[in-house]
Amino acid sequence: MQPITVVTICLCLAMSIEAQRPKPCASPPLLEGALSVMDAKFVQVVSGIFSYDGLGQKFRIRENVSVAGSSFALDTLFLFREHIQYKIFYQNQTCVRSPLDTRFRPLEVPPDAQFLTQMVVGGSSQPGEGVLGNQWTGKIPETKGTYYTLVSEFGCLPLSDLYYDAHGLWITTFYDLITGIRDPNVFIPPSFCDKGISLEAL
Repeated sequence: MQPITVVTICLCLAMSIEAQRPKPCASPPLLEGALSVMDAKFVQVVSGIFSYDGLGQKFRIRENVSVAGSSFALDTLFLFREHIQYKIFYQNQTCVRSPLDTRFRPLEVPPDAQFLTQMVVGGSSQPGEGVLGNQWTGKIPETKGTYYTLVSEFGCLPLSDLYYDAHGLWITTFYDLITGIRDPNVFIPPSFCDKGISLEAL
């Protein structure tokens, strides 16, 4: 075999492998579902349903929070472009409005993420037993934190996320995901927020 033929074959194989390698991706811009969050010591556990608008940079979560043996319900609307968040209390028809200085982080695998491995979540012996996922890792310079995120190979849906920094470690699991927003009004504060409690700082 001629040397140039060997080189050509090697280049073709390398290009084929690279083409099959998973690429960073973005989750659907409109997404609903459920999630659970816990810290490393299981002292704080959060579970609830969320609505995500990556185009308008909006996020709402209705959650049950358990901290050190006590629990409470919380409904929070984050409007990142307006730099405002609302804590909504339907039981007494009030809201607490406060500034939001956190930067919006889209549900995505950042372009600079490092691919780790591809795996099947669940079983692989029969069709439909599992979900093919890609695991990535990377750094967040602003917080000096590290993340490990797992997204589905098809659709780039978030499956799980592990994040840690100097303040601790948090594990988020996503499930029951639906593409799209069934009720666009979910990102509009209730009318009683205009006349309820409104604080510029908590």
